[in-house]
This record gives sequence, C-alpha cells and structure tokens, in this order.
Amino acid sequence: MDRTHDGVVLWMKKEKTGSIVGYEPVNKRILVIRIDAKPRVITVVQVGLYASTSNACEEEVDNFYEKLHEVIGNTHKKDVLLKMGDFKPKLGKRMNKREAVGMYGFGEFNRIGEQLEEFCQDHSLIEQNTCFEKHPRSLYTRTSPNLKVRNQIDYV
Repeated sequence: MDRTHDGVVLWMKKEKTGSIVGYEPVNKRILVIRIDAKPRVITVVQVGLYASTSNACEEEVDNFYEKLHEVIGNTHKKDVLLKMGDFKPKLGKRMNKREAVGMYGFGEFNRIGEQLEEFCQDHSLIEQNTCFEKHPRSLYTRTSPNLKVRNQIDYV
C-alpha cells in the first residue's frame, strides 16, 4: 500500500493494510501510522523527504523537531514505537557508543546530527542502524549524482 502526503510515504503489502488502526498525516514531513501487530500495536512515525537539512535555517529545523517531540509525546504508551525516515543529519563513526547512537555510523558528525542525538536521548530512542558493524559499502544510504559523495542520512 502506498499512502503519500506531500513527500511522506510508507509502503505496505496490500494484504497487511487491514492491520492499520490509525493514520495521521501530521504535516508535509511527518506521517504517523498505527498498525495492529498482535499482540502489540506498532506506531510508525515516518519522516518524509529532506526532513531537516544542513541548509535549512535554524528556526525551520527547530520547528521540525518541536513538532516531532509533540508527535512522539502523543504516542500511546503501550505501543511499540518505530521512528524512521530521511533525516539528513550525519551521526558519523564514533570511538565510543553513546546513549542514543552507536559507534558504527558513516562519515563525519554534523550540527544537525547533534539535534537528532538529543532528540533520541529525550525520548529514550536508539538509532539502531548505527549500532551494528557492517561492511563500509552497506553503511551509506545516499550517493550524490556525480557518485563522489556518500552519506548515511536515513535512520531507524
């Protein structure tokens, strides 16, 4: 199933769409879907294309994270929470595991990476795709059109 809302998309197999118990397009960058996964309900917070970029003004990034804080805060407490999307922060490779970010990121840490890390800490979330050592070829999630720049910018 393809549900879009101005750049936000979540794909599901057609036969699984009957499990959807809630759907809320919050704004053009955030979509919330609740799925009955028996025995628990999973709340998926899907962040859409270019949610917060390093080119965005500080106010725009702050507003994005403020809304995301609100959405996460309104999640049903018994639900399993899955936050994922195209965030654009760079969390980078670390020497030590941190509270919300693992050691196995890709590239260099950037300013908006700090905001994502703080957000995760505030909500007791862990960026799982930085927690497992993988072959370098499996770390980056975007390659520039000229094939020279690689980044890890999509997070679960």
